Amino acid sequence: MKKNYFICPAHALICIIFLFFITGIYSREAAKLSKGENMNIETVIQKGKEHIIKTALSIYEDKYKDMPINLSLYSITIWRNSTEIKVVFTRDVTCRPLHKKNDNLYYDIVIEIFGEKVSPFDMFGTDKFFIASKEESAIIDTIKKKMKMPLPFCKNSIYETEEWYVASITSRHSFGKFFFDKKTLEEIKDMKIEGSYAQMTRPDTPEDPDPWVELFKDK
Repeated sequence: MKKNYFICPAHALICIIFLFFITGIYSREAAKLSKGENMNIETVIQKGKEHIIKTALSIYEDKYKDMPINLSLYSITIWRNSTEIKVVFTRDVTCRPLHKKNDNLYYDIVIEIFGEKVSPFDMFGTDKFFIASKEESAIIDTIKKKMKMPLPFCKNSIYETEEWYVASITSRHSFGKFFFDKKTLEEIKDMKIEGSYAQMTRPDTPEDPDPWVELFKDK
């Protein structure tokens, strides 16, 4: 005698939901392991620079996948103290267009590996994070090429005034400002300002009991 097997649609739906629930738990646990949770700092460091950067980007994408990082605009460094590893994405050339001259913009991103924190977004949101428009990007790229920016060991920035675009390059010992026509983007060479700073003695600062140390400096 043949048996007829019939699965109630309600039971089938419950089974599907249960499978999704179990799969979700597994995925979250797998993600935690891939990010180095339950590992100590030395173990994560041994995995190397590229692994740490990929882990940081994974943390970022989990939170801000609609705002991807354009890696070509950043210098990337990795730091550690006794409890944390952080990946710092520093904008090579900052830019302030005229319509944002009064805004307190930010440009850099810091991602903590163990705490899974993304600064400054987690605390202050993303509204003041500067992302250039297509037109602004073209202007920035043109001036960067003309000035061979970014110059190493300097603060490199471009800002807009009512009359000019200005490229500013500042180091610990010197500074320069270079002015560009807003229509042609040609440098107005007789307007450039260059100078040097007098050497100053830095005041003593309290020693950090748990200082950040840069990793992979020579790699």
